[in-house]
Amino acid sequence: MHLMKLQSQKSRPGIGDAKLPSMQNNDARQHFRTLKVAANVLALSFSPWVAAVPPMDGLDEFLARIQRPATSESISRMQLEDFSLESVQLICSERASIRICQIPGTGEVASFAIVNRGSPNIVPPDQNLDRSYWVQFQGHALHNAKLAIAEKSRPSGKASHILMRTSLYFFPRTVMPGLTLLRNANEQGVLDLRLPTGEHVCFDMRSKEIIGGALRETAPMDTNPDRFSRHFPRISYRGNGVMVRVDQRGGTPEQAVVWGVRKTAMGSFERKSCRIPPPLLWEQTSGWFSFLYQTDEALYTKIRHLCGWKNVTLPEKIPERHGTCEALLPATGDDATALLE
Repeated sequence: MHLMKLQSQKSRPGIGDAKLPSMQNNDARQHFRTLKVAANVLALSFSPWVAAVPPMDGLDEFLARIQRPATSESISRMQLEDFSLESVQLICSERASIRICQIPGTGEVASFAIVNRGSPNIVPPDQNLDRSYWVQFQGHALHNAKLAIAEKSRPSGKASHILMRTSLYFFPRTVMPGLTLLRNANEQGVLDLRLPTGEHVCFDMRSKEIIGGALRETAPMDTNPDRFSRHFPRISYRGNGVMVRVDQRGGTPEQAVVWGVRKTAMGSFERKSCRIPPPLLWEQTSGWFSFLYQTDEALYTKIRHLCGWKNVTLPEKIPERHGTCEALLPATGDDATALLE
């Protein structure tokens, strides 16, 4: 278990320019520290664990910390003024390349991640590279719930040179994100990640590659040494909701201006896409970059206006287009077992 003190600072050019040492692929001894408070992710830096993860319960008990909360009707959405810029401490622990970060005392889960440190098709193995899918919803609030993808695309170097970061927001926000481990009688497993829309993304338990559901990894990680030519994670959304994507090398994706360059976010719905200036989606003054639209109704109204998508209406429920993760379990003759409810 690793105690991490997360200092809140305003994001600024050059904050991620510290030299990052080379790091071996060892789940128990070394990993990365995320300098983050709520929606304001500043940079990633690397440091050894202060202690190896101690012997603990099985993986299903470990994942049970991520409880399946109620739907949004019973969850109060966090208001902008509820956020605090004070320092926050999180206790993060990891098992089987799944990381869970909790608030001490309450045990409340602030984020969890699925980490791919080398796989057959996406992350080149044995090269000290990784791709992490971070689900962030501090305060169990849907307001800022997002899927953050962080890639360490080179073995070492400055954060602004090697870290490729993407934030994905999904709408409508109807349920809290969750993670369920499914496995068959032969102990072959699938991780079922639930998005805020209620749609599912299916990860192979061994490789941590996406194998089905609403997201698709369309190409391997780009490890081009030329950071200016390197691609961000090539991920496509195949669901029925609205997705907003914003990217940034080294810094905070939601920030509107980085190193003097004005950025754009990309909204997508079905086969349509639309460029949106970040200040129209995230506040830019506090350093938190909180999402501006606390209700889906307000967001859909804004999207229709900005993108000219007159047929985009707020659905009561998103239909599941790509089946269930249970269907991806290898056949054994026995029914798959869901370990978490």
